[in-house]
Amino acid sequence: MQQAAAEELVGRCKLGDTPTASKLRSQGRRWSQHVLEGPLSWILGTLYIFLTVCLGVTPICAIVSAAIGRSLPAPELDASVAPSAVLSADVPAWLWAARHLATIADSTLYAFLPWWTTVLIRLVQGRPWLHRVAGRSILIGDVPWVAQSAEAFASKLFALSYSIASCSFASANPADHLVHRHTHRVRRGSLLAVGRPDGRLNALTTAEAACTLAVNQASSIQNFGVTCESITIGHSSYKLPLSTAHLQLPTARPLFACEVLREMMLEGEDADSRPASLEGSRHSRLDGSRHGGLDGSRHPRRLARRRITSRVCLRGARSSFAALREARRPRRRPTTPCTVARTAPRTASSILSPPPLVGFWRPRLVMAGRLRPLAGSTTRHVSLESRQ
Repeated sequence: MQQAAAEELVGRCKLGDTPTASKLRSQGRRWSQHVLEGPLSWILGTLYIFLTVCLGVTPICAIVSAAIGRSLPAPELDASVAPSAVLSADVPAWLWAARHLATIADSTLYAFLPWWTTVLIRLVQGRPWLHRVAGRSILIGDVPWVAQSAEAFASKLFALSYSIASCSFASANPADHLVHRHTHRVRRGSLLAVGRPDGRLNALTTAEAACTLAVNQASSIQNFGVTCESITIGHSSYKLPLSTAHLQLPTARPLFACEVLREMMLEGEDADSRPASLEGSRHSRLDGSRHGGLDGSRHPRRLARRRITSRVCLRGARSSFAALREARRPRRRPTTPCTVARTAPRTASSILSPPPLVGFWRPRLVMAGRLRPLAGSTTRHVSLESRQ
């Protein structure tokens, strides 16, 4: 079972060839884009500087020149010519003003080069562009041994990384101290990965409620309508409304009644879109008949509800009958000397003789010489010896 679970999480023949492994690797690639946007922004900025300097043309000046239909004037950097003579040349004043505005805009592009290249990368990749342009931080929320092990493993993987392509890691317990130790540090672009217990089990209901509260509180801290990017991992298929994504892990336990009902409802919705020739065969698998439902109707949802209700009622009736049968069954008492003496038929000798002494006091009274067993007796009856 453990080998099958490992293959489902990692892959059977190759990495990512199972549905669960594919989802996990897809989420990992998305978060890797958050971390690698720094080096990509640096490469784009370097290319921009090389092109503008080597070609001698900046984008804003080139756009303004194409818009007005003539080239922008450039001042002659000659020491023998006075600045007033340069400005008093045969060039309109508005053209000089346009040139100055274009150069100021190009200077602003140079100043904010890391920011707008990062935003451009995010828009191309389809990621939120209002995240902070800074180093990423990842918070791992789970039970202590899982969270601390994952934090140690991830931090060691990034131990030799360059500062431009690195991130910081922290761990916390969502059912204990995640809220009051880390939620005040949430900012736009923070990454939060939380392992969510399956609250459909009665023993894990409180733990899932605490985990849900921690994730919702961390995701409610917003700025410009943007908050942290939180994901949850667990066996339940329910996705929290404020979380970005939820990764459902497979399980080997039997399905809950709600899961069976959901699958049957989905099968019924799929049957609605099937052609009429396949509809009868679909219903025959649901109710065991060949022509529609039990009452002649052709409603898959109604059939699904009736089938799951009958299954649950049948299981409940079987368990109730078994409990009732067990309660009515007479209990057999163990055969001990006490029960043998109690259940033996009462005769005149047994009525006149005192009851047998068994248990704790019998061996001590025999050793003291006050009791002796009856000769030829098959049972362990004893009688009192009269004192002389």
